[in-house]
Amino acid sequence: MGALSSNKRPVWHDIVFFTLSAGLLRFFILGNESFWIDEMATFHRVSMTWEDMFARLLELKYHPPLHYCLAKLWCGIAGYSEFSLRFISALSGMFAAPFFYLTALKLTSRKAARFAAGMFVLSAYHIQWAQEARFYSLMGLLTCVSMYFFVRLIQERRLRNLLALSLASALLLYNHYYGIFVIASQNLAAITQIIIETRKSGRLNKKDLSGWIAGQILAAALFIPWFAVLLQGLSKYGGGTGVLERPGIIHLLAAPYFFAGESLLLAAVFAALFILYLWAVYRAAGNGKSFLTELLKDHTAIWWLVVTVAVPYLFSLIAAPVYSGRYILAGSFAFFILAGRALSRLERKAMFIASAVLYLTMAGVLADYYIGPFNENWKAAAKEISAQAEPSETVIIHPAFCRKAFSYYYHGQAEVKGFPLLDQKIEAGGPAVTPENAPLIQRQYAGANGVWLVYCHSWDEDYLLVEKLNEDFTLVEKIKLHKIEIFRFDKRKQ
Repeated sequence: MGALSSNKRPVWHDIVFFTLSAGLLRFFILGNESFWIDEMATFHRVSMTWEDMFARLLELKYHPPLHYCLAKLWCGIAGYSEFSLRFISALSGMFAAPFFYLTALKLTSRKAARFAAGMFVLSAYHIQWAQEARFYSLMGLLTCVSMYFFVRLIQERRLRNLLALSLASALLLYNHYYGIFVIASQNLAAITQIIIETRKSGRLNKKDLSGWIAGQILAAALFIPWFAVLLQGLSKYGGGTGVLERPGIIHLLAAPYFFAGESLLLAAVFAALFILYLWAVYRAAGNGKSFLTELLKDHTAIWWLVVTVAVPYLFSLIAAPVYSGRYILAGSFAFFILAGRALSRLERKAMFIASAVLYLTMAGVLADYYIGPFNENWKAAAKEISAQAEPSETVIIHPAFCRKAFSYYYHGQAEVKGFPLLDQKIEAGGPAVTPENAPLIQRQYAGANGVWLVYCHSWDEDYLLVEKLNEDFTLVEKIKLHKIEIFRFDKRKQ
C-alpha cells in the first residue's frame, strides 16, 4: 500500500486514505446477501419493542445490549432491510481503520503501521464480519478504540486518557463479553511496562500504578448495571455461550486460517509472515540470549495477540467453550501489527516482493468473497417456492430454527412449518434425525397435497426425512442452492 512510499505526507493523509478505503470495501454490495440464521436473530430482537428486547436479552444472559441498541436506533430511522441492519457493522469496520492505524503508529514505525492498516483494510475476514448484522465488527472497533487509549495512556500519563480508556473498556464489555480478554491483555501489558520502567529507574512509580488500578475500577463500575446479568450467565453456561463446542488443538493452530478468511493460501502467507517476524526479532537481538529482550519491545502487541487467541482456547479446555474463529477477530489486529513489523524490516527489494505477494493474495481472497454467495441463499429459495408452491402444499424447513430466515423472504400461500417439532427431545450436539424420530415429520404434512422440504444446516446426514416422504409422495424435483437443498414432492395418484 502506501508503506513503500518515501514521501513525508502528513499522518492525516494516511488516516483519510485508510478510512475511506475501509468504508468503500465494507459498504460495497452490503445489502446483496440474504440474511442468515444468526442475522435473523438480530432482526428478531431489534424489531421487538424496547421492553421486549431487553427482556429477551436478560433471558438469554450471554448477549450484552450495546450492538442491539445501536441497531434498533438506526433501523427505527432507516428500516429493517439487509443494508440497514448491517449498517452499524459496516460503519464500525470503517471507523476501526483510523483507530487501528493510530494505535499501530504508536506501537511501531510509520512504515509498519501502513502495512498493518493495509492488511486490515483488505482483509476479507474483517469485511465479512463488517457485512453481517452481528456484534463482531463493533467489537473490532471498540477493541481498537480501547487499545488506542491504552497506548496513549502508557505514553502520556494523563487523566483524560485514563477516563477515555475506562469508558472504551466498559463499552467493549457492553458489546460482547469477549472484550474481557482485550482488557486482560492490557493489564498484562501494563504490568510488563511497569516492570520494565521499575528496572530502569530502580523504583516503583506508585502514582502510575494506583492510577492504573483506579482506571480499571472505573471501567468495572461503569459495567455494574449489567454485571448481575453476566453473573447469571456464568452460572447458567459456565462462562460459555451454550452454543460453542470445545475446541481442539487444530482450532488454535488454525488462527491464521481464520484471519485469512478461511483461505489456505493466504493462511500460509500469514504463517510465513509470523515466522519472518520471529526471525527479524532474532536477527535484531544478535544472539539467543537477547531474544526475549528484543521481543519485549513489542510486548503490547504480543500480549494482545496471545491473550485474545491462546488464553480463550485454554479457558475453553478448562472451563467452558469461548474460543471461536469469529471471536478471535479481536486479536487479529495485533497479528497485523507484528506482520507489518516483519515486512518493514526487509530490504527494499524483498519488501516490495513480499508486500506485493501479500496484497495480491489478499485481493484475490476478497474478490472471491465478493463474487459469493457467502450466506445461505434464502432469497432464491423463498422466491422459487413462493412462485410455485400451491396453497394446498406444505413447506417444511429443517432444522426448524432456519424457518425465520426463510419466512423473511417468503411471500407464497403454502403453509410453512419446521422440523424437528418443538416437543421433540433435543440431545447433546443437536437433535439428530434418526430412524426412530424421522416418522414424526408426518405430523407436519398431514393432509397436504405436496411438500417442499428445505434443508439448511441439516441434522439429517442420511436423508431419512427424504426417505420418509418418499413413502407418501413422489420426489419430482431437487434444487441445489448455496448451503440449501430443496426437495419437491407431489402427492401420489391413487
